[in-house]
Amino acid sequence: MLRTLASAALTALIAAPTIAADDYALDTAHTAIVFKVDHAGRSFTWGNFNQIEGNFTIDNDNPANSSFAFTVAADSIDTNHRQRDNHLRGPDFFNVRRYPDITLNSTSVQPIDDGLRVTADITLLGTTRPVTFDLTKLGEGESRGKTYVGYDTQLTIKRSEFGMDYGLGGIGDDVTLFVSFEGER
Repeated sequence: MLRTLASAALTALIAAPTIAADDYALDTAHTAIVFKVDHAGRSFTWGNFNQIEGNFTIDNDNPANSSFAFTVAADSIDTNHRQRDNHLRGPDFFNVRRYPDITLNSTSVQPIDDGLRVTADITLLGTTRPVTFDLTKLGEGESRGKTYVGYDTQLTIKRSEFGMDYGLGGIGDDVTLFVSFEGER
């Protein structure tokens, strides 16, 4: 009898469905990367990137298995000033002909109270640096037969750490990024 119960329990454990992680593609219509950088200590220059692609996986049962991978087209930078944008695309700043993409790939994900703490590698101008930021989960739901989830974060990077040192002093080194994204599956 005991052997039968043990066998039944083992069979139930093996046959029990495992809950898989959820894979999401970025909903680019509801994803934004906005930035600001100090201009001569008098104001901020604001801008955004218009082309962002990526995907992410959320494993609610084991957040360490979650991951994020985003690619930003560097030439999609937009500060609402054509001459400045062309300068930013050139060799003094983003050098988009040589480095067309900015990438972020997570290396570690940990749960926190209202979201996830993500450590990731950002590659800009061929230089890769680690960053850590907290993602706040904004919500999730279903619409038109798909499931959506949204997050946002704010982080600051030093552009000089990526070799972007043109104009330091007049143009700030700290670049604050505001990132909001939605994924769909």
